Amino acid sequence: MKYQILNIVLLLAAAFACIYCTYIYSSPSDLMWTRFDSDMLHWLSFLTANFTHYNNVHLYENVAGLFIIWLFFYSPNANTYADKTASLLFSCFAVTVGIAFFNQSIGTYCGLSGALHGMFAYAAILRYFRDGDAKGIILLIGLIIKLYIDFNWPELTFNELAQKVYGETITIEKQINPDRDFAYSTCGEAHLFGAIGGSVLAVIRGLFFSKDRMIVGRSVR
Repeated sequence: MKYQILNIVLLLAAAFACIYCTYIYSSPSDLMWTRFDSDMLHWLSFLTANFTHYNNVHLYENVAGLFIIWLFFYSPNANTYADKTASLLFSCFAVTVGIAFFNQSIGTYCGLSGALHGMFAYAAILRYFRDGDAKGIILLIGLIIKLYIDFNWPELTFNELAQKVYGETITIEKQINPDRDFAYSTCGEAHLFGAIGGSVLAVIRGLFFSKDRMIVGRSVR
């Protein structure tokens, strides 16, 4: 029972971190990852950028995704609060580190969606390659399709569709440039870096931190 309670507490803590970084912190724009910044906040933003969001739509969709993945997608044999917390934090760093060192065209980044792709990849890989559950391969195929859409038809993703429907002001960007029109867009690269990070952690978890040895399609003792 105490582990179930801790699992829920950590989930709520992650959701609160998103709310705090987006609205409660006095200057959320400081928590975004911004290229060429050199103060301490810049290094902290490798984590905090993932919990900061542009506006209500951006925040709500990612918090909803966090709850769904956290509660329903993890492998039965890798469904602990440690699995979920580790995959969330590792994917967060994978996103911002990937952008910082491997994509020079992105100047700023914030949002949890990249980390969510990492958590999804982590859950799917362990579900199939460790537990032999065919649902895992279906989830992986779905993830690959989603990444393909992000890179080739970004206008079909939820961020862009929701923004067109609601036309909401971009809260954080307005703090920086109050007289400038701005529209955030889905960052396919962040989703890819997150998925790679979650995949790497899943392989490490399956091979070195489980009672069963991970092989393709099933697990053996």
